[in-house]
Amino acid sequence: MASGVLPNSGEIVTLNVEIGLSKYIPIHVTSDSKEDVAVEEMLEVRHLPPLHVSIELPPTYPIECGPIIHEIKPEHDWLPLSIIPRLMQMLMDMWSESLVLDLWIDYLQNGEELLSALKLLELQPQIIR
Repeated sequence: MASGVLPNSGEIVTLNVEIGLSKYIPIHVTSDSKEDVAVEEMLEVRHLPPLHVSIELPPTYPIECGPIIHEIKPEHDWLPLSIIPRLMQMLMDMWSESLVLDLWIDYLQNGEELLSALKLLELQPQIIR
């Protein structure tokens, strides 16, 4: 979805949001090798894989109700599934009778604020599969 262009009412669209960090954070990356043995290494990153946010704008958006979030899916499963309902609620709480999609994108793109609000920075280093 291009910035400034809203989907039609009832249409489900997916926002692909890149996650940036202002400083490097340590993460553990686990991947499968050719020998079916998990290979784990420590990396420092300034970007996380994108979040895919599937939304629908109801006919009464933005005056009477906010967008409907159908799904938030992290690319490469870096975000624990148990955190996703809390993230969805945080985004829904940002709506207050106004356009909110740009606010959501800005919030999600700010990696430190997002990880801090979800209390994921306290769990460092993160594990990405």
